[in-house]
Amino acid sequence: MGPRSDGVGVTPVVGVRLTLPVQHLGRRSLLSGFYQPEFDRYDALLQAEERQAFQQIQQVVKVRQHRVVSSFLVLYFSAGNPETIEDLRAILDHSDDLKAELKKTPYYSETGWHVFLEIRPQVLRALAALERIGFATDWEREVRPRIQKRIDSMSAQLHRSNVIPAVEGALGRQVASDRVVVYLLEYSKPLEMRITGTRVLAHESYPFDVAMHMAVHKMLHPLTPDPMARACRRFSMF
Repeated sequence: MGPRSDGVGVTPVVGVRLTLPVQHLGRRSLLSGFYQPEFDRYDALLQAEERQAFQQIQQVVKVRQHRVVSSFLVLYFSAGNPETIEDLRAILDHSDDLKAELKKTPYYSETGWHVFLEIRPQVLRALAALERIGFATDWEREVRPRIQKRIDSMSAQLHRSNVIPAVEGALGRQVASDRVVVYLLEYSKPLEMRITGTRVLAHESYPFDVAMHMAVHKMLHPLTPDPMARACRRFSMF
């Protein structure tokens, strides 16, 4: 299992950078309480039309569809494997390619896809706003060094962390890859998220064992509770 930073040019990188602004800037919420200083800092920089774009995304995804905005966006974008904000824009400009990739996963639905298309213009405006207010630049300067330090610390423990046997034992079949990638994030509390492929997202502050248990749990989605419980028991060595 390899830990990765959410700032090394991978799909969840840019997608999860949307977690703070889209999930928190749209309106004050439980999640914004975890990052109140950051909320206030970036909210003050938004122009009225930019703030409205975030609010419209919240309205469609959270209020009408009862979904978590950040989880929804990260899951969908992850199927396109973008590395930069420009890649995200390209995905939005060629959405049929993303649709084809999503259809290869258990996470595609016609309802979800229509929601994604409905918020597409607002997401494009949100991406432009993030670039304008310097969110990515701030992340590189202020967040990446802390996450990289955590990655270096976790790497020393990975030799004892092969979660694949526990997952395959619960599923009764082989998984698509013998490598699980854990992306360490900053702006994700209190959520944990699964994305496409054998990849999971975890907050950088989580203890090592918690991150490993989370990897097992998320690798079993979508699935019924019983196999999840079996996997957790098999993983009790941690």
